[in-house]
Amino acid sequence: MSLNILLGCTGSVATIKVPELVDCLKKKWNNANIRLVLTKNSEFFLTKVLKETTSKVEWYKDVDEWKDWKHIGDPILHINLSKWADIFLICPLDANTMAKLATGLCDNLLTCICRAWDFKKPIIVAPAMNTLMWQNPLSSQHVALLTQLGYFFIYPITKLLACGDTGIGAMEEVSLIVEFVYQHIQKFNIINH
Repeated sequence: MSLNILLGCTGSVATIKVPELVDCLKKKWNNANIRLVLTKNSEFFLTKVLKETTSKVEWYKDVDEWKDWKHIGDPILHINLSKWADIFLICPLDANTMAKLATGLCDNLLTCICRAWDFKKPIIVAPAMNTLMWQNPLSSQHVALLTQLGYFFIYPITKLLACGDTGIGAMEEVSLIVEFVYQHIQKFNIINH
């Protein structure tokens, strides 16, 4: 049985680690099918890298959402992707998208997938943002609400951030993210590894 991993990428500088994450996921599950969903802000970090280095995964942007839909019964991308995926990993999760998810907004492909997600399947998020953004009181409220709704968090770590500050807010190391995904695949009995 193959494993279908949907990987959501948002507008954090940590998005540059996505190619490494894809490679590590493929090493862990060589039968994994991986599809990427990019927010507009993640495109700044990823589009060139994906064109040059990642031919082994399909990727989708907001403009792809309605391109195949003409009539009732035609495919709707956010519904099809939410049904296709065994697990949804949003990595990195920026402050903007975290706020959208916590307030129920669904104004792009990624947030529409989240709104249509079947929570009998795991949805994992790995926040990555500046220390000041992570420590903002709204962030702790958003984390609490999303946890209550069924999101699983891979919490950020302390290290040198893109702005030059050292503090909490960096995305967890890729190897530990893959291990967290593995634990949830086992917990939800998705595949036998």
